[in-house]
Amino acid sequence: MIQHRERTDVDTGEHPVSGQQRPQSLLEASGDLLNEGRELTARGASRGERFAFYERKATLLERIAAADPDDPTARQAAIAARRQLEDARHRAQPS
Repeated sequence: MIQHRERTDVDTGEHPVSGQQRPQSLLEASGDLLNEGRELTARGASRGERFAFYERKATLLERIAAADPDDPTARQAAIAARRQLEDARHRAQPS
C-alpha cells in the first residue's frame, strides 16, 4: 500500500501498512493471483469480485511487461488483460 487511507496514519513511509516487509516479488504475486482466481472460480465470484480480480490481473501483467520490455508476449498479455477488464465493464453497463 503506497497511499494512506487515513490522515491519522502514523507511518508516512512507502509501505505504511506492511511496515518493514519486503515488497512482494512478481513470482509471488503471480502465484497469489492464480490461487485467488481458482478460489473465485470454485465458489462463483460476484461481478464486483470479478472486476477487482481483472484489475489486479491487468496491473500484475503490466508490471511483468514493464520488468521485461523486450518480451512481446508479456506486453501482449498485459494488453489482453486490460482489454478483458474494459470489455467486462462495457458488458455490465445497462443498455
